[in-house]
Amino acid sequence: MKYIFIVLSLITANVYLYPHNIAETNGLLMYGNNSAAIAGLDGLIQSEDDSVIVDKMPVPIGGMNAIYAKLHYPKSARQMGIEGKIYVLAYINEKGGVDRVNIIRGVSTILDTVVCNVVRQVKFTPGMQKGKPVKAQVAIPIEFNLN
Repeated sequence: MKYIFIVLSLITANVYLYPHNIAETNGLLMYGNNSAAIAGLDGLIQSEDDSVIVDKMPVPIGGMNAIYAKLHYPKSARQMGIEGKIYVLAYINEKGGVDRVNIIRGVSTILDTVVCNVVRQVKFTPGMQKGKPVKAQVAIPIEFNLN
């Protein structure tokens, strides 16, 4: 049993550290065919209601600019020279609201907290499956750069 856990952990770590077949569309990460996959760093992710494929991905209303307009670079992070790309997984409900967020790959507690708070505030167009809004997950990359 311990051996299986170690192997699964290594496989999972490999997927997170070296994502395959991921394309960036409208600033959101999509795996495989954009119109038939739920976005994510570890491949096809199931939404909370166990649906696997969505016809239309959730997108922030106003695009990625809606997220970046609300972001601020904390002074303490600037002073410490903290920068990098944060990947956050947002759980979008049928109404386009964000139910919760998880950091997939963070940079620091300071920047991760800012990103989570901002993503929670943004309204999304809901994911659509067969013409009906459904819960879905979307991975969002957000980069902090001191230059």
